[in-house]
Amino acid sequence: MTTHAMVARAAFAAGAFAMAGAATAGEWSPYVNPRFGAAAEIPARGFTADPPPENGDGQRWTSDEDGGTIAIYGAYQVLADDFDGYRTFALESARESGVEISYERRGPGWFVYSGIAGDTIVYERVEEACGGDTIVAIRFDYPKSAKRRWDPIVKHGAASLEARPSEACR
Repeated sequence: MTTHAMVARAAFAAGAFAMAGAATAGEWSPYVNPRFGAAAEIPARGFTADPPPENGDGQRWTSDEDGGTIAIYGAYQVLADDFDGYRTFALESARESGVEISYERRGPGWFVYSGIAGDTIVYERVEEACGGDTIVAIRFDYPKSAKRRWDPIVKHGAASLEARPSEACR
């Protein structure tokens, strides 16, 4: 084996070892909010659930390692005439709260944005639900210094978001 190949394998192994702190397949816990049907997966270990809000809108978890948070929630979409209007409202609200948005994508019935607020990375995915009457979302807020650890958590968690049948849709 050449020296270059040995270095490449060692670098790959080191990267894989560094990622071991992030959840891997089978190490995810499902969460479903019965009120709005917001459903997603969070890491099975390393996060502590915060006390749930009294109104039952969702749940937030805090990282035991770095204080970053994951929030999965739903809401009635009463802030705009339609989902595109809600997206505009959500992005304006994020900017007004100090998020410098650097990434933004959207498709039919969904949008994501990400940015920086001080030393914190913010990533949020929102999906239209219940025929446009509600939204479901997952939001990640975590230290910029922990980006490498959080990248696979954000990728998996955001991809797992879905709207399920809920009390709000009845």
